[in-house]
Amino acid sequence: MRQHPSTAGADVTPRFLTHLRLRHAPAAGALAPLLAADGAGDAPRRGHHLIWSLFADRKNRQRDFLWTTTGPGAFTTLSARPPDDRHNLFRIESSGPFVPAIAAGDRLSFRLHANPVVSQPRERKPHRMCKHDVVTNALRAHPEAERHRLFDETVRTRGFSWLQAQARAKGFAVEPGEVRIHSYSRHEIKRPGKRTDNPRYATLDFEGVLTVTSRST
Repeated sequence: MRQHPSTAGADVTPRFLTHLRLRHAPAAGALAPLLAADGAGDAPRRGHHLIWSLFADRKNRQRDFLWTTTGPGAFTTLSARPPDDRHNLFRIESSGPFVPAIAAGDRLSFRLHANPVVSQPRERKPHRMCKHDVVTNALRAHPEAERHRLFDETVRTRGFSWLQAQARAKGFAVEPGEVRIHSYSRHEIKRPGKRTDNPRYATLDFEGVLTVTSRST
């Protein structure tokens, strides 16, 4: 499941897995251009607000869902509560309890769209931490003239090191020959007005096979 920066750190107790799609009705169809490729840099924020409409049942509700896009106008959510489409924007194709039967030793295919980062002290305020994407952070250690040559290798090695760290903490293992790492992309979420402090982040796509090492993690 895609882990957008907007969903990282969400308080999620996985219970319901839902596949849904924007309706072809005029009210929902009018939202489709908001998620089009020409606004790709802003699409995660737009998609996040759209999916929030399914779970915002009260003011100050804490986020308890994850979401990913699976195609134009198509989404999958993993949430602590069933979605509530009060605005009739979506066609819910399937929804039900998410209770996977997983045991140590199981091997599972996976795809992951992630924002791999490393935390480091700020230069002017070392008592505060800031986050850098793992690829850019590693390339900074090399002369600028060498960075292009080292880019592909850095994506593979730093991306895999990040994934291994996640694996150790989350109860699974990955092997270098069984994971493909690709599609390094940099994004900017544009805020209203002419601003120079728009949030920027980078993503990597991971695809391969993992081995479950701990069911309880």
